[in-house]
Amino acid sequence: MTIQGITALTIDERLDARSNAAAMIVKAAGERPDRAAYDHYTASKYPRWVAALVTAAMLVVFIAAAAPSLFRLFTAGRDYFLVGIADTTQAAIAGGATFLLAEFLVIVSTLVMRIYFTSWGRFIMAIPAGFGVFMALVGNWVIAQPHDLFGLLETFAPPVAVLFMSLVGEKLIFASMEQRHANEQAYQQAVKDWKTAAATPEKHSQWTQFYANALRESLAAKNRRYKAGREALPGLSMDDWRALVGRELAADNWFVMESGQPALVAASQAALPPVTDEQPAAETRPFGSIPPITDGIASMPAVPSSNGHTASANGQSVTF
Repeated sequence: MTIQGITALTIDERLDARSNAAAMIVKAAGERPDRAAYDHYTASKYPRWVAALVTAAMLVVFIAAAAPSLFRLFTAGRDYFLVGIADTTQAAIAGGATFLLAEFLVIVSTLVMRIYFTSWGRFIMAIPAGFGVFMALVGNWVIAQPHDLFGLLETFAPPVAVLFMSLVGEKLIFASMEQRHANEQAYQQAVKDWKTAAATPEKHSQWTQFYANALRESLAAKNRRYKAGREALPGLSMDDWRALVGRELAADNWFVMESGQPALVAASQAALPPVTDEQPAAETRPFGSIPPITDGIASMPAVPSSNGHTASANGQSVTF
């Protein structure tokens, strides 16, 4: 049996299929996405153990570099503070602040340079980082007073090591932030898709497929009630089902032509004569003359009057 033997759906049945398709999209969308489910949505570029190993090594180098620099900068800041103010308590506080200012100015400037600034802003943030490094180098040199090559390396290595460990830390933090941003983008897209499916199912990217499935189910359910339909359904191929579903879709759009113009409008426009800008030519006849009657009245037969006179309406002679 061909597809013409399959009973088509009514308008109400097609509307029910449309509602079923919308309900299936909402059901497939499920509940609102959970943010915690997207915390590890994007895989890191490096394995976790690599990041953990680099972090641990960075902390070891930072502590090893900060320890000698801490004592020297503390001593330099304290001694120079006592030159102006002879207060040991305040001098001790100033010594600790000298170390924090020099080293953490480098760390903070390096981190925010990459995270919060772009273009010329990064060059501007390089200024405080340079001041911090210079302050740490001078403070270490004032106290150590190196007189050989090892003394120079031991004096200047700690501030330089802190600078480079800051760069490593900045790289680790930035990679983590990129991963978190990618996870957030995936979550926001999932929420957007869920809202679209829940509020406007027909705008879903898979709406056509869901609607076609619903029409197929409705066609199968309806034709199972008839003997001819029950016999024809098992023999339908995929192409037959595509044709049947296409027939149902075309039934909803019968009023619209392929060009997208309503059919009745196109038909009415085709029935009208073409519109032109030409004017009819003026007739040439003497002034005051009566034009001949050329309509149906000219074919009227002569009718005798009550006194026997006969008048003709075709423009010929009249006898009285």
